[in-house]
Amino acid sequence: MIRRAMLLAGVLRATSSFTLSAAHRSALLTKRMMSVTGSIWDGGEGGSGAKLVLYTKFGCTLCDKVVDELRSVKEENGLDFALDAMDITDDFELFERYKYDIPIVHYGEEYWFKHRSPGTDVLLSALGEGGGWDGPIGEQPDAGKMEK
Repeated sequence: MIRRAMLLAGVLRATSSFTLSAAHRSALLTKRMMSVTGSIWDGGEGGSGAKLVLYTKFGCTLCDKVVDELRSVKEENGLDFALDAMDITDDFELFERYKYDIPIVHYGEEYWFKHRSPGTDVLLSALGEGGGWDGPIGEQPDAGKMEK
């Protein structure tokens, strides 16, 4: 587990054995403080009751654009759906799967879209009352498969 965390923090040296120096401990601590995992906003009554998960990482400007569009659709149409962020650098397997494709949004527990919002009309249709979600847009990314 510590080896994975060090790899993600960019501090693992290419040696068969290593010791955790003060600089490495500091880098790991800094990385943990920069995690963006958590609730962006909670859902409530009056919307589809949908729960969206944004797969992202610290400093992702494309992710910020998707959040801004989702917030705009939510506020302008009085919708209440939940949006959580999942930092892909917190989990080695998520990072290996999604490292080239963020932002990625899941609707419930299913992949919905990647890279950019599908547009206001699609968001409204899926997130409005009754939740007219039609399923994934494109194929779910998996960088690990692509690299093999």
